[in-house]
Amino acid sequence: MQNPIPALLRYLFLLAMLGFAAGLVPAASVLAMDPEPASAEVEAAIHRSIIGQINAFQVDDGALALSFAVPQASQLYETPAAFMEMVRNGYQQIYRPGAFSFVATVRDGDVANQVLRVTGENGKTVLALYQMHLQDDGSWLIGGVQTLRVDDKENEGEAEEDAL
Repeated sequence: MQNPIPALLRYLFLLAMLGFAAGLVPAASVLAMDPEPASAEVEAAIHRSIIGQINAFQVDDGALALSFAVPQASQLYETPAAFMEMVRNGYQQIYRPGAFSFVATVRDGDVANQVLRVTGENGKTVLALYQMHLQDDGSWLIGGVQTLRVDDKENEGEAEEDAL
């Protein structure tokens, strides 16, 4: 199997450049990017957070789902119910995944990016890019998710990107 890291790094750099162009990412952040593959320990901690949040989504536990997100998420969404509504409406594959697999993890200091391949119960597949943030207690929490549709028979060849 081909190493996914070089393609992932190009994708992450492209996302950073798009964020810079849109004014969402400071130029210094793009220029300072020096990602590397994450250690097995970091990868395992990131996987635990993402799996924990997905499990919370599957039982509609908004408070638990929010506990796997950075503290700013609780400020952005006034209630766990509002957070769950946003996920249900905009991230159906992640809210109710039929299957998912971890593709690659890269780390740059206190930030890591984890790519998942997620197929929803609706049969649509997305790549989900999770931005993870290292906390003072050593845990990794979810700072945001962007999805890119990769397998939609009705719209073959089209790509759609959403950001959480």
